[in-house]
Amino acid sequence: MYGLKLNLATLWNDECGISSVEYVLLLAFVVSSIMAAAETLSNAMVNEIADTRTCTETNGATCN
Repeated sequence: MYGLKLNLATLWNDECGISSVEYVLLLAFVVSSIMAAAETLSNAMVNEIADTRTCTETNGATCN
């Protein structure tokens, strides 16, 4: 019984696995940030292309 308690205490106090979990969380944060930035950039490009199309279709009457 003492050996089981010792092993459980050793596992409970072992912090080796924490660094890998932190790396996974950091990676998830970075990936989600990149995805959000790509979506924002994509929407901005679509809007700019639509504005350019409208400008050229009206022969410059609606251009800013």
